[in-house]
Amino acid sequence: MSRARGFTLVEVLVALVVTAIVLIVVANGMQASDRRQALVRERDAAAALASDIVEGWLASGGQIEVSGTAGKLAVSVEQQTIFEDEITGARLNELSVTIATPSGRRLATLTRRHLFDGKVDQDAR
Repeated sequence: MSRARGFTLVEVLVALVVTAIVLIVVANGMQASDRRQALVRERDAAAALASDIVEGWLASGGQIEVSGTAGKLAVSVEQQTIFEDEITGARLNELSVTIATPSGRRLATLTRRHLFDGKVDQDAR
Protein backbone atom coordinates (compact mmCIF):
# COMPACT_ATOMS: atom_id res chain seq x y z
CA MET A 1 0.00 0.00 0.00
CA SER A 2 1.46 3.34 -1.00
CA ARG A 3 1.01 6.36 1.17
CA ALA A 4 -0.48 9.50 -0.51
CA ARG A 5 1.52 12.67 -0.32
CA GLY A 6 0.07 15.94 0.99
CA PHE A 7 -1.71 17.27 4.03
CA THR A 8 -4.62 15.73 5.84
CA LEU A 9 -7.86 17.60 6.28
CA VAL A 10 -7.16 18.05 9.99
CA GLU A 11 -3.75 19.62 9.28
CA VAL A 12 -5.29 22.06 6.79
CA LEU A 13 -8.03 23.06 9.24
CA VAL A 14 -5.52 23.61 12.06
CA ALA A 15 -3.39 25.77 9.74
CA LEU A 16 -6.46 27.82 8.77
CA VAL A 17 -7.46 28.37 12.40
CA VAL A 18 -3.93 29.45 13.35
CA THR A 19 -3.79 31.81 10.34
CA ALA A 20 -7.19 33.31 11.25
CA ILE A 21 -6.09 33.92 14.85
CA VAL A 22 -2.88 35.61 13.69
CA LEU A 23 -4.82 37.84 11.27
CA ILE A 24 -7.28 38.87 13.99
CA VAL A 25 -4.43 39.78 16.35
CA VAL A 26 -2.70 41.82 13.62
CA ALA A 27 -5.95 43.64 12.73
CA ASN A 28 -6.60 44.50 16.39
CA GLY A 29 -3.05 45.81 16.73
CA MET A 30 -3.51 48.02 13.68
CA GLN A 31 -6.77 49.44 15.08
CA ALA A 32 -5.12 50.23 18.41
CA SER A 33 -2.25 51.92 16.58
CA ASP A 34 -4.69 54.04 14.56
CA ARG A 35 -6.48 55.14 17.76
CA ARG A 36 -3.18 56.09 19.39
CA GLN A 37 -2.13 58.06 16.30
CA ALA A 38 -5.44 59.95 16.28
CA LEU A 39 -5.00 60.81 19.97
CA VAL A 40 -1.45 62.03 19.36
CA ARG A 41 -2.62 64.23 16.47
CA GLU A 42 -5.42 65.64 18.65
CA ARG A 43 -3.00 66.38 21.50
CA ASP A 44 -0.51 68.00 19.13
CA ALA A 45 -3.23 70.28 17.77
CA ALA A 46 -4.30 71.16 21.32
CA ALA A 47 -0.72 71.93 22.35
CA ALA A 48 -0.25 74.13 19.28
CA LEU A 49 -3.45 76.02 20.08
CA ALA A 50 -2.37 76.53 23.70
CA SER A 51 1.03 77.74 22.52
CA ASP A 52 -0.60 80.20 20.10
CA ILE A 53 -2.74 81.60 22.92
CA VAL A 54 0.31 82.06 25.16
CA GLU A 55 2.23 83.76 22.33
CA GLY A 56 -0.69 86.16 21.83
CA TRP A 57 -0.72 86.85 25.56
CA LEU A 58 2.99 87.68 25.53
CA ALA A 59 2.66 89.87 22.43
CA SER A 60 -0.22 91.85 23.94
CA GLY A 61 1.66 92.70 27.12
CA GLY A 62 -0.31 90.30 29.27
CA GLN A 63 -3.80 91.24 28.18
CA ILE A 64 -5.95 88.35 27.07
CA GLU A 65 -9.50 87.13 27.40
CA VAL A 66 -10.13 83.84 25.66
CA SER A 67 -12.53 81.14 26.73
CA GLY A 68 -15.06 79.03 25.00
CA THR A 69 -14.60 76.60 22.16
CA ALA A 70 -12.28 76.30 19.19
CA GLY A 71 -13.90 73.87 16.80
CA LYS A 72 -14.44 70.70 18.78
CA LEU A 73 -12.16 71.75 21.65
CA ALA A 74 -13.02 73.54 24.88
CA VAL A 75 -10.56 76.31 25.79
CA SER A 76 -10.06 77.53 29.35
CA VAL A 77 -7.73 80.42 30.14
CA GLU A 78 -6.83 81.57 33.64
CA GLN A 79 -4.61 84.56 34.31
CA GLN A 80 -3.38 85.84 37.62
CA THR A 81 -0.91 88.44 38.80
CA ILE A 82 1.66 86.83 41.08
CA PHE A 83 3.53 90.01 41.97
CA GLU A 84 3.24 93.69 41.08
CA ASP A 85 5.77 96.41 41.84
CA GLU A 86 3.93 99.69 42.37
CA ILE A 87 7.06 101.81 41.85
CA THR A 88 8.22 100.43 38.49
CA GLY A 89 4.89 99.07 37.32
CA ALA A 90 6.47 95.71 36.58
CA ARG A 91 4.34 92.67 37.26
CA LEU A 92 4.77 88.93 37.24
CA ASN A 93 1.76 87.27 35.63
CA GLU A 94 0.88 83.64 35.17
CA LEU A 95 -1.26 82.31 32.35
CA SER A 96 -2.67 78.80 32.36
CA VAL A 97 -4.31 77.50 29.18
CA THR A 98 -6.20 74.21 29.21
CA ILE A 99 -7.52 72.56 26.07
CA ALA A 100 -10.06 69.75 26.49
CA THR A 101 -12.59 67.80 24.53
CA PRO A 102 -16.26 68.75 24.96
CA SER A 103 -16.62 65.68 27.19
CA GLY A 104 -13.98 67.12 29.53
CA ARG A 105 -10.98 64.92 28.64
CA ARG A 106 -7.95 67.20 29.04
CA LEU A 107 -5.65 67.18 26.02
CA ALA A 108 -3.11 69.86 26.90
CA THR A 109 -2.33 72.31 29.66
CA LEU A 110 0.28 75.02 29.27
CA THR A 111 1.27 77.33 32.12
CA ARG A 112 3.60 80.24 31.56
CA ARG A 113 4.90 82.96 33.87
CA HIS A 114 6.23 86.21 32.48
CA LEU A 115 7.60 89.40 33.98
CA PHE A 116 6.07 92.36 32.20
CA ASP A 117 8.02 95.59 32.29
CA GLY A 118 6.05 98.63 33.41
CA LYS A 119 7.35 100.60 30.41
CA VAL A 120 5.81 98.14 27.98
CA ASP A 121 2.47 98.36 29.75
CA GLN A 122 2.43 102.15 29.61
CA ASP A 123 3.25 102.13 25.90
CA ALA A 124 0.48 99.65 25.23
CA ARG A 125 -2.18 101.85 26.87
